[in-house]
Amino acid sequence: MKFCISFLCSLLLLMAVAFAETPPGNWQVAYKDNISAFYFDTDSVRTVGSSDVLIAELKTEMSPDMVQVLIEKCREQYDTSSWGNIKYMVSSTKCNLKEKTLSSKNHRLYDAKGNLIGILPDEDVSNVPDGSVKSKVYTAISQWLYEN
Repeated sequence: MKFCISFLCSLLLLMAVAFAETPPGNWQVAYKDNISAFYFDTDSVRTVGSSDVLIAELKTEMSPDMVQVLIEKCREQYDTSSWGNIKYMVSSTKCNLKEKTLSSKNHRLYDAKGNLIGILPDEDVSNVPDGSVKSKVYTAISQWLYEN
């Protein structure tokens, strides 16, 4: 199960497909280019214990190809029969700027209408290299918090 979650987080941070839709006002762009789009919920951003540790809800939009890869990787551990309609995922994230780590858990999978399709509860912790997409995501969250 840990492999599925680790794979999921890595896949989402590297392969999410950007959509033309504008997210609701509380969802701000953390990182977006022609192949990836990540948003954070400004209502959820806060520091925890230190100004170097941030938490936020992170939304990742998913392409049909990405959904299919997720289904294949998680089929043995989860009932993936309804996952073909997944459009995005929202995860609880914790960014440790000092230690350069990002942890994600409680991955909630949704369809285009916002209906919950499934939950992957396990936590994944990964290192964040400078200049990586993960680094750009948590830098954007940190900058927004500092400015607001």
